[in-house]
Amino acid sequence: MSIIGAPSLAAALTGLPLDTVLANLPCDEVPKFCTLDKEHQNMCNAPDFWENQYRLRHTASANATAPAVPSVWSLERPTRNDYQDECLFVSGKTHKTFRGHTGGVNSVAFSPDGRTLATGSVDCTAKLWDAKTGELKKTLLGHNNGVRSVAFSPDGLTLATGSSDRTAKLWDAKTGELKKTLLGHNNWILSVAFSPDGLTLAAGLQNTTATLWDVQTGEVKKTLEGHIDWVRCVAFSPDGRTLATGSDDRTAKLWDVQTGELKKTLRHNNWIVSVAFNSDGLTLATVSRNTTTTLWDVQTGKVKNTLQLHGDWVLSGFISPDGLTLATCGDYYTANTAKLWNAQTGEVKKMLHGHTGYVVSVSFSPDGRTLATGSVDCTAKLWAVPA
Repeated sequence: MSIIGAPSLAAALTGLPLDTVLANLPCDEVPKFCTLDKEHQNMCNAPDFWENQYRLRHTASANATAPAVPSVWSLERPTRNDYQDECLFVSGKTHKTFRGHTGGVNSVAFSPDGRTLATGSVDCTAKLWDAKTGELKKTLLGHNNGVRSVAFSPDGLTLATGSSDRTAKLWDAKTGELKKTLLGHNNWILSVAFSPDGLTLAAGLQNTTATLWDVQTGEVKKTLEGHIDWVRCVAFSPDGRTLATGSDDRTAKLWDVQTGELKKTLRHNNWIVSVAFNSDGLTLATVSRNTTTTLWDVQTGKVKNTLQLHGDWVLSGFISPDGLTLATCGDYYTANTAKLWNAQTGEVKKMLHGHTGYVVSVSFSPDGRTLATGSVDCTAKLWAVPA
């Protein structure tokens, strides 16, 4: 058995035998290791250690006069059930950190070519960033309350923003100039999405409805009524004929975009925070607040598969373009992280740690190789997605 003190800890982690005990390590000397108990949540994450997929487990206290200070730790391989009560961080690599907002980042989205990242913030602004260099390109001023959602048009020329000021706005994505303000309702806009042809903007609203706007005229084309709670997320099918909406009423709904008629109601077991179609439009993925991901047959409305992910709850979820990876954020026990999951098995692929506040938004780049995260710590980050 090896005994290691704090001064040599960082250098000694790689290749330690499983029976190693780390002794006499008071909290203030080990700022990057912990079990996630309430006393030590501020001590997390050292990539050299967690890359080897071991964990430090508090087994005893060597100081009887200070039992709240964990001073003896054992090195063990984690089991699958440990995700809920232990700090297992298989760290991802950060490409960039985007600083400039003065409030939390509610929403992140890539341009279709992947070169620009858009962020929407509590500070009432949206920003456009060079995704490669991290340089701020434009700040979009015009909302008078927090920006809750951002989305690019399919051609990348227009950015839509939805806000708690009860408006959606269309911006020139190159110049940053305001093109149009979309009205026609009196509620917070929680999510926005363009149709594949770029001619229609859908929005999910606080008042239990979804709205379809004509992008060219700014007129309301359809108001979709049927939910009984907030509509948090919206997504068009690849052919643009169907809109999916997800709501706090624990349902997703499929609507005929042309007629506004309700086609199907898909019943979940918790709030729905994300909806996404696969590439052929035959499958809809829904992610719920209680970490359940369900795959639905769009034609029949029947469940094709259900994944129960490990964790407490989810604030946001996003499916990669190839449908193989699911990104989530918001778990109580690992609130400052995003997680990457195998969308077929429900196994964790990576945990992305680096934010200093809750992560509330995630989005994949068009090629699926990069994940963007937005946090209440006022920053956005880009991460490499493992193959």
